[in-house]
Amino acid sequence: WYTQGTYTFGGKTKVGIAYGEGRLEDGGDTALAGAGYFRRSLWTVGVYHDVRSWLRLIAEFNHGEVQVGGANANPEAQMFSVGGFLFW
Repeated sequence: WYTQGTYTFGGKTKVGIAYGEGRLEDGGDTALAGAGYFRRSLWTVGVYHDVRSWLRLIAEFNHGEVQVGGANANPEAQMFSVGGFLFW
């Protein structure tokens, strides 16, 4: 599942937050069979600013997690990204 909310202020700047999660129970016939469950989640916070009608600058922070039933290690990742979109 996935949910997202944004708010635009000043007509040119948007802030947003999003969260998504996916689960696989019991692993089926995959390499995760017998693990019990497999869960991935990701949340994102971002700021998006329209400099011109053809240029949008973006800054986002993401935090992702993976959980596997019965595993001792559950990896996490944090990412910060900046960039832009060109529209034509």
